[in-house]
Amino acid sequence: MTPMHLIIGGTTKSGTTSLFHYLGDHPEVCSSSMKETRFFLDKEYPLSSKYRYEDGIEKYQEFFKHHRTEKILMEATPDYLYSKDTGKKIKESLANTKLIFILREPKARFISWFNFSKQIGKIDSAETLEQYIEMQFTESESPEQHLMALQQGNYSTYLKDYYKYFSKDDICICFFEDLVKTPLPFMKSLATFLNIDAQFYEDYSFEKHNTTVHIKNQGLHAKYIEVSFNIRKFTHNKKVIHGFLKGLKKILNPLYEKLNSQKKEFAGITETASKQLDKFYLAEKKLYEGKYEDI
Repeated sequence: MTPMHLIIGGTTKSGTTSLFHYLGDHPEVCSSSMKETRFFLDKEYPLSSKYRYEDGIEKYQEFFKHHRTEKILMEATPDYLYSKDTGKKIKESLANTKLIFILREPKARFISWFNFSKQIGKIDSAETLEQYIEMQFTESESPEQHLMALQQGNYSTYLKDYYKYFSKDDICICFFEDLVKTPLPFMKSLATFLNIDAQFYEDYSFEKHNTTVHIKNQGLHAKYIEVSFNIRKFTHNKKVIHGFLKGLKKILNPLYEKLNSQKKEFAGITETASKQLDKFYLAEKKLYEGKYEDI
């Protein structure tokens, strides 16, 4: 039986890493050897990748060399949501495909991006949320991902491009808040959407992945992320090495996080910043609360 392709898109800082792991643990799902293949991103999209669509679809299959009899081949690249021609490329390249877009309340997501930008050293640790908002307007032409955070909260603008190529039956819109609050019914609902055994999640342990923390040394953390990505890029299709490094990562990551993070409360949002974000996302929040029924 020809397996179905599953593409997880959505927005950054919305639980895509956790969702990738939860689905990847299911015996009927084969997850890609790299979580973010970034294969279908537009050529000029400002994220690095091992291969792009222009390299040929056969390169995409390298991420699934370990596939055996699983019903679903899955990958998760959050930024697919924001890449203009990605939907068209997926439709033309992969038969029998379903998409999941996991979203997050836009104001909360923007605040999370503010904290994450500090974590990865993109903005100074002394920057305020108001200053970060201002940066989104004064430097909006910059391709830097952390400077697109405000605009990218307008999810419906980007989702419309996908509905040009895929039916509503093939697209599932879900929400980070539901994943966090009620993971069991959330995952069982997705299992039903994908036609896989929902009972698998009855006794499943829903561990959180890729949470934002306070970083002590931003330069070290930026280098750690870069080196980690490059290692995955060059070893993902080398089964023995990749398996060994994957196991090693489970040991080293907690040690690194303990070494280079600190317990510290994230700053609360001021009334001024809250009103600014509410105003910017007014139309989007109405769509969000309506579960995108009008798209």
